Amino acid sequence: MLSRGLARGLMLVGLTGLMLSVALFMVYYVLLTYLFTSYPGVFSVTGSVLAGLLVLFLARYFLHVAVDAFHVLYLAWKKALRGLDTCG
Repeated sequence: MLSRGLARGLMLVGLTGLMLSVALFMVYYVLLTYLFTSYPGVFSVTGSVLAGLLVLFLARYFLHVAVDAFHVLYLAWKKALRGLDTCG
């Protein structure tokens, strides 16, 4: 059974992963907005696309971390509830 400290840690990791994913998607949106509203010479198209791909890769990674943490918490919670079954 999961200890409370580990459960809190997984919850913190999951929430941090979700917040970082949202923040990185917002950064990607700002990069795209800046690319299409600025002068072509100020921010190169190649640099913007590469930075955007890096941001999307990192956001996807943090989202996977969050989903994995919540999945472990869900399985631990489900296992704990199974132990409380007294009806049969």
